[in-house]
Amino acid sequence: MAVHLWAWAVFVAVCAGILLSFRAFDRDRHRVCLLLIIAAGFLLRWYAGGYQGLHPWDERYHALVARNLCFDPLTPTLYRTPLLGYDFRDWQANHVWLHKPPLALWLMAASLALLGATEAAVRLPSLLLSTLQIPLTYALGKRLWSEKVGLTAALFHAVSPQLIRLATGQQSVDHVDTAFVFFIELAVWLAVVYRDRPRLGLLLATGLVTGLALLTKWLPGLIVCPVFLLLMRPRLGWRRAALQAAVVAVLAGLVSLPWTAYCRARFPQEYACEQEIHWRHIFEPIHGQGGLPFYHLGPLLEAHGELVWLPLAWFAIVTFRKGGMTRWAVLAWWGLPLVVFSLVATKRANYLAIGAPAIFLTFSYQWWTWRTSFARLRHPKLYAVVLVLLMVLPLKQWLGLANPFRAASRAPAWAEQLRGYGKRLGSETAVVLNAGRPIETMFYTGATAYAFVPPREQIEDLLHRGYRVYVVARPSVPAEVWTLPGVTALPPPPDE
Repeated sequence: MAVHLWAWAVFVAVCAGILLSFRAFDRDRHRVCLLLIIAAGFLLRWYAGGYQGLHPWDERYHALVARNLCFDPLTPTLYRTPLLGYDFRDWQANHVWLHKPPLALWLMAASLALLGATEAAVRLPSLLLSTLQIPLTYALGKRLWSEKVGLTAALFHAVSPQLIRLATGQQSVDHVDTAFVFFIELAVWLAVVYRDRPRLGLLLATGLVTGLALLTKWLPGLIVCPVFLLLMRPRLGWRRAALQAAVVAVLAGLVSLPWTAYCRARFPQEYACEQEIHWRHIFEPIHGQGGLPFYHLGPLLEAHGELVWLPLAWFAIVTFRKGGMTRWAVLAWWGLPLVVFSLVATKRANYLAIGAPAIFLTFSYQWWTWRTSFARLRHPKLYAVVLVLLMVLPLKQWLGLANPFRAASRAPAWAEQLRGYGKRLGSETAVVLNAGRPIETMFYTGATAYAFVPPREQIEDLLHRGYRVYVVARPSVPAEVWTLPGVTALPPPPDE
């Protein structure tokens, strides 16, 4: 019942916030409108992030690596102390973990160091960064076109289910993608400010923030460079704009390459393996994540509303016909990822998230353009219906995040059981075998955990080395394990 009450409270509060933001907009109280939009966006993120367990893809891995970074910030590890053999090529069960760059993980580690090993600490940096994206989208819309475009784009950003699920760990790549979107959007905003007020400091800041994007998720962060080039072209011309875009790229490299060089020197085999995997994404579907070239249209409609293709396609056609560097820059921001990721073999629903702010800006700009032009056409009421649908369909997407009619448990029994394990084990010399959720077990307890029971000889070796061995009791455990002195049984989580 309490869960339903919270869902109803959030549902009513978000609806009220959105309606009040419309009212404030109509009265030209734009600052109040923006604050209400930000508040609604934060409330949705806070509620969606209240699940008291780690999500399976990929939050549990990011959470565990971040927890281990608290002990050694320069050595990202999954199994901090690998007691049994492992394959360094298996990012789901290895020791040194280079599957993602470190910046988002460092932010999570700082939060964990301050607040302890909890889900709230894991998600706090993403909740803040995801919320800060909302006023950034507003500021971009205001500078590129108008304040009303910025406010509408900010509203679409605030209620975006894709970005909320990423920020709360519900979608793959989760907190890494949240930080990635933030740094890319911040770099683009700095570029726009630099276009309007040319200052060396702003140019340097654009390059440095782009470097932070590379430290979050590698080369796709360079999307900032073509956007920067197109923004600067009217003021500088192609040659000088290209030179300054190159400066941004070089500065970004100076920020990110030291970590790359460090990993290559200290962890050569793991680094080489990850680089191979990155390139394989282009030519083969990794982990079966493949699809047709039009794969991304499905996630695009799901994330932004069923009619999103209409303003995007119209915007692209007008841009190709009439030009305009502002339109070209925004089109490049979401269009290049769409083209590139449609061509690579590996497909993931969240690949286009880096262009989500540009999609909100495009949608908002086109909506206001049509509102002005439709009023001059015949049958304006018919076109008004189109405008209402274009507005309502994206806004309804958030209902799945705080739906009071289907509220489910936000405190899974397995997570509570694992937290109980942590109180019982109380030491990093503990080893948990036959764990149904070994990654989560290591996060909550600090012990080393494996999903299987190794041979008797390996268990005896662990005991001889001073480790306390715990085995999750299931019928599949060989009877001889229980005859070993020092082996302690743990009850399995109740919902396994």
